[in-house]
Amino acid sequence: MEEIVKYIFWALSLILQQFSHGISSRAKNSNRVIYNAFASIFSNGVWFFNFYILATNAVEKKGDILYLCFMGLYYIIFCVIGSVLSQVVAVTYFEKEEKLNWNWKFWE
Repeated sequence: MEEIVKYIFWALSLILQQFSHGISSRAKNSNRVIYNAFASIFSNGVWFFNFYILATNAVEKKGDILYLCFMGLYYIIFCVIGSVLSQVVAVTYFEKEEKLNWNWKFWE
């Protein structure tokens, strides 16, 4: 049970990491300096926390390649969720003049 709670907490933290990074990236393209400053502080703080979790887990399971692959896949999946979520929230609430494009084409 404790292991499950740890992974749920890490998943939420990874989503928050990418969410804050997405908001920070979009803030850099705006002309609002305070928005950019707060978004950057939040993004870097969450990243540092997740780096600590990742590093301590990797050291604990040193040599277990299957576990390290699981950690990498887990990291990627929840970072993608956070990244997409940040774009949806940013465009919907912060940049209301833009429209989301859900087209699967990568070029037009």
